[in-house]
Order: sequence, then structure tokens, then C-alpha cells
Amino acid sequence: MFLLTIIMITTVRERRLIVWKPLFQNPIASQQWKNMCFLHWPVPYDIIRPQVPSPFKLETYNGYAWVTIVFFCVQHTKLRGMSKKLHYPPFLQMNIRTYIQFYEEPSVYFLSIKTDRKLAAWFVRTFFRFPIYPASIHQQQLTNKHFYEIKREAKPSCHLALGFYPTDDTFDAADRPLSKWLMERYAFYFRSEKKIVKGRVRHEPWRMQTANAEVGPSDITTAPIAFTVPNKQAYLYPLQTIGLFSDG
Repeated sequence: MFLLTIIMITTVRERRLIVWKPLFQNPIASQQWKNMCFLHWPVPYDIIRPQVPSPFKLETYNGYAWVTIVFFCVQHTKLRGMSKKLHYPPFLQMNIRTYIQFYEEPSVYFLSIKTDRKLAAWFVRTFFRFPIYPASIHQQQLTNKHFYEIKREAKPSCHLALGFYPTDDTFDAADRPLSKWLMERYAFYFRSEKKIVKGRVRHEPWRMQTANAEVGPSDITTAPIAFTVPNKQAYLYPLQTIGLFSDG
């Protein structure tokens, strides 16, 4: 039998929030993230706030909310205890995220996730109410330059092309205030109806390179702050319902 540790119960303006301590503390799977590119833009707070549900607090840096697009290839996905010879086939992924705080924990909120694995996207979206959708994603590498292109015709539709290459500027994210604020986050939250769901990842602190990036189509006129990471070993924890929230 499991015993829930209630952390907080609040009621404000007919909105009721109950939060409890997660039960499971061990990762259940591991992955390798390859050829990662992070594209960061400052965005006015009022544009992003309606897309982040209560009770999550939208965080700002220098007066702006931030939106990040992440492209990467996922390899060697396997459950804990599985043989190294057995793993899920590689797949490509694009995340669009912003930055929140919940119960004083700096975290990530995913606005959208796209993957080239239709079955995986359907399963997670259907059973966890997570905003993940299938899309056509292609990757190519020419010497030290990487290219990604994503297309999805069905709603929510998207078309984005990216070309990037690393510079000689290699650094630890924790050594620079903005990169630390953007990168050193190891939890994400979302709402599945009234449930508050938490996910966690674990990996070594971020060491990265600045990148020169070209993003299309042509209506994207503001250049992003771009970072690239060639390889990252990550450990995934199970999604856990850690609270309930009622809008009244």
C-alpha cells in the first residue's frame, strides 16, 4: 500500500489545488539525444500566458517570457534492465516549450511536441493528454552543418526548416545567467483535465556550444539565440499525477 504525503491544499477564488509528494523516485528508461539544437526567442508575456494553464506560473527573464524550439534525434531508448542490444528504433523530435514554475520548482511547459513516430504520438496523446503529434521530420548532415525540416499538414500544422553549425564557443550552461535559466531545468509539468502531471529527466549538467542558425520559412525574421549539444545521455522517470486542480 502506498501512502500519499499531502504537501499543499489551497482554495482561491473557487479554484482548488491539492498537491502530494511523488511516489516513485527511480528512472524507468534511458535515451541518447543526438545533434541537438536549441533555438531561443524572447516573447511578450501576454502572448504566452494564455497558452499556459493554471496553476502554473509563467516565468520571465529580463521582462520577457521565452519560447524555445528544440530539434534532436533520439537513439538507444530502452527500459531499465533491458539488454543493451534491445532498444527502440531511433526517431526524430521537435519540441516547442516555454518556462514555468510550479511549487517553487523551475520547470518546462511543452506547448507542442512533434515526432516522426505515429504510433508513439497517438499513444501518449490518447492516454496522457500530452500535446504530441506525428509529423514528417527529416535530418541531414553535411560536414559540420546539420539540417532539419519538419512538415505537418493536419492541425496543428507546421512547416519549419533549420540549418545550423557550431562555433568555437564551448561553455557550461551554468556559467552564464541566461543559459542557466533556460537550460538547467529537469522537470516538466502539464495538465490532463484536472490532473497535474509531472515528468522528470536526469542527465549531466549542460555543456554546449553556441551555434549559427538559419530558420525558415522567411516570415521568421528574428534571429534566435542558438545552442547546440552533440550528444547527451538522459534518464527518464515515469509520468506521475502529483496533484488535482479545479477551475471552480
